[in-house]
Amino acid sequence: MPTPPLAPPRGALTFTARAIMTVGLICLSPPLIGNALTQYDHGAASDSTAAMFLFLLLVAASMITLLLRDDPVEWAPFLMAGIILVLAIYLRVACLNQLTGDYGSFLGPWVEQMRQNGGFAALGTLQSDYNLPYLYLLAIISYIPIDDLLLIKFISIAGDLLLAWTAVTLAREWGFNQNKRLILLAGVLFAPTVWLNSAYWAQCDVLYTLFALLCLLYVLRGRPWVAVGMASLSFAIKLQFIFFLPMLAVFLLTKRLKWKHLLAFPAVYLLVGLPGLFTGRSFGSLFSIYGTQVSQYSNRLTLNAPSAYALLSGNAPNGPFFTAGLVAAALFGCALLYWLIQRRKPIAPLTLLTCALVFCTVIPWCLPSMHERYFYMADVLAVCYAVAHPKRFYVAPMMIFASYTVYHGYLFYASDYGYVYPDLGGLTGLWLPALLVAGVAGIALWDLRTQLRADALLMEGR
Repeated sequence: MPTPPLAPPRGALTFTARAIMTVGLICLSPPLIGNALTQYDHGAASDSTAAMFLFLLLVAASMITLLLRDDPVEWAPFLMAGIILVLAIYLRVACLNQLTGDYGSFLGPWVEQMRQNGGFAALGTLQSDYNLPYLYLLAIISYIPIDDLLLIKFISIAGDLLLAWTAVTLAREWGFNQNKRLILLAGVLFAPTVWLNSAYWAQCDVLYTLFALLCLLYVLRGRPWVAVGMASLSFAIKLQFIFFLPMLAVFLLTKRLKWKHLLAFPAVYLLVGLPGLFTGRSFGSLFSIYGTQVSQYSNRLTLNAPSAYALLSGNAPNGPFFTAGLVAAALFGCALLYWLIQRRKPIAPLTLLTCALVFCTVIPWCLPSMHERYFYMADVLAVCYAVAHPKRFYVAPMMIFASYTVYHGYLFYASDYGYVYPDLGGLTGLWLPALLVAGVAGIALWDLRTQLRADALLMEGR
């Protein structure tokens, strides 16, 4: 005799009720988006219409995704999630008109060069220090008769929503309740360094962070091939994935991955590079691009990043300090991995979050020539960590404040792509943000020690 389906819990919304609320939120969004678009005058008049269409489509996609979730939900959390998504999109649309040196000097000219030279056909000769996956997106933009700035920002804004949804999905694996998942959704979407990065700065740090979180998600779901593929895509988008890279070793040590699964990393990396080879790129360029990036920005110990070098009196390149930073980052990673090898104990899913936060704060803090944006993944992980451990709620404000202050210095004060940190209400240097990042790293490392002991006791108790 078949088991009857379980009745939804008392107070849960029916699908019809959720659909009505979804339609209502979608219908309320055009006035909000229209209000935000009054600030947008970068492109032609038709671009405002295109922006309205694109962001209404994004609202509809977000609301429908919320509608189709398969778990029962009460009306208040459902309505609040919808409001958070709509307001997050509204906030980003209000930033569309903002220009920064990165767009004016790099992204905009790259798209224009592709447009003038056949789109994808121009990839073979394009002089860019970005890797191919993101250039593919710019090549697609070059075929579309809509404002480049709008489309570049739209890609990153859509990435923000996917990142937030991935974080919430991870929260289910971590056992977060409904209220914690709602706080996490708002925390990721309204973190200043998240929406400033995409909607104001037109940067794409959200994309490599998204795939890094997807790697963690698929590891927890027991899909190792997909997890390593996601890691490879993250690395193919940005070199900054190396801050998360030691987590692959952690997954190996905890038997969540096997050595054979690592074959997916080079396979996916080469696969995404194939279209570039067909356009005339050399095979060697697939591997030399990150070396070029490193050498291009090696003339300063810190490029406005809240790293260890902010505590030094000068910022000129210095051989001993530069080398010491590289050695320190490598030694820390090796020491932590050696510690885990010696333990030979399973690690709980939430402890993996702590481990990732440790790596993504300590490694960029030690490395020289870091930009202000390179703590982006640490910002997102800090929000997740604060929600997971309410007693450590201050970890997220510490990390976000450290990153935001250096964002503020570049976005609102620097000119001609300069790296000058201004006086921000008495904060006359990078030393305070650098100490805050060190504080977050220290707290996470201390908690990791405690959590690993708890994990071991739990497994022994079984």
